[in-house]
This record gives sequence, C-alpha cells and structure tokens, in this order.
Amino acid sequence: MGQVTRQRTTLSPGQAMGALILGGCPATAVRMVAAQSAVETFAWKSMFNWNMGNVTPSQQQVNAGISWITYPNIRNMRYVAYSSPIGGAQAMVGWLSAHGALSYASSGDLNGYMGRLQAACYLGCVGNVDPSTGQPVGSTEYANYRAGIAGYMQKFANVVPVPPPIPLTTFDKVLVGGAALTVAGAAVAFWKPEYLTGWV
Repeated sequence: MGQVTRQRTTLSPGQAMGALILGGCPATAVRMVAAQSAVETFAWKSMFNWNMGNVTPSQQQVNAGISWITYPNIRNMRYVAYSSPIGGAQAMVGWLSAHGALSYASSGDLNGYMGRLQAACYLGCVGNVDPSTGQPVGSTEYANYRAGIAGYMQKFANVVPVPPPIPLTTFDKVLVGGAALTVAGAAVAFWKPEYLTGWV
C-alpha cells in the first residue's frame, strides 16, 4: 500500500497492556514493555496508526508495499502503520523477543532490558547520527529513556490489563494460550474468559 493517512489512535494504560498480552507479551513482562511503549507514545496520547513502539520499516518492507506513515515534526523517518492495537503490539513484542529483551522484562531487570535495547541500537547506535534529529546519539539518550520507563512502571503498578478496542475492519491472527484466533472487530465471543488464561 505504501504511505497511508496518519491517524491518531489512543489507548488507556489497561488497554495498552491488554493489547501487548494479546500480542504475545508475557504477563510477567507487560508492565516494563507497556512503560516503554508509553515513553514512545506519550502514554498512547500521541500514537499513530496503532504503532505502539514507533516501529520503523526496513527499505525491503517499503519496497514490498508495507503500509507506512510519517510523524509530525520528525524528519527523514517512516513508521509502520498497523490496522489494530494488537498488530502494533505484536510488532513491538516481536522486536523485543528477537533481540533478547523480554526475559529481562519478565524478571524486572530494567538495567538488563536497557542493555539489550542499547546493544540493538534501539535509539540509535551511540556515536552515530540519529536520522530523525540529525544529532549524534549519546549515552544520555539511553539514561533518559531508562528514567522514563522507570517512571511509567511506577505509575502502572496497579493497572489491570483489559481488552483493547478492535476496529471493525480489522482481522488479525492472535496467539492466545497457544491457539491461533482470528479476531474480527465485532466478534463478542473473542472475549470469553477462557481465551484469557494467564491474563494477569
């Protein structure tokens, strides 16, 4: 599809946690991952097209026709557009899993989690120029990012995950309890309690 219209998409903290769990995040890791997503999206008030982690596409994905958007006031960057919060959550969780960060989130080890993000150049490789700002990436960016995650983790200490909204035009495959479900926007049966084993 290529570039699509940018749309603001918002979630409550509980809905964001619910989307992350349905997107494959272990319940034990969800508070740290949600806190990172909150830093990325100004607590889901400045999130667009359900991109919960500000995931950027590779040039190969762009060439293949993936849907993408640009963000206001950020130059030279494309961001993947998702059709639902679960799609955005799956992408963020998939990246964290592929880079070995989820186990640190599950054990509550924020320093280890940040170590994995920095090793993968999540905010950019230290010393390289950030294409979105044109400025070199330094260790200060990672220290500030860590402080932001820690702050949101405290705020979310008592938040209970709830199901996120599902756009009526959305069909996503979601793994819940090892079973693949196809989620249609109006499928009330999707929210049966038996689907949410291990929810909290």
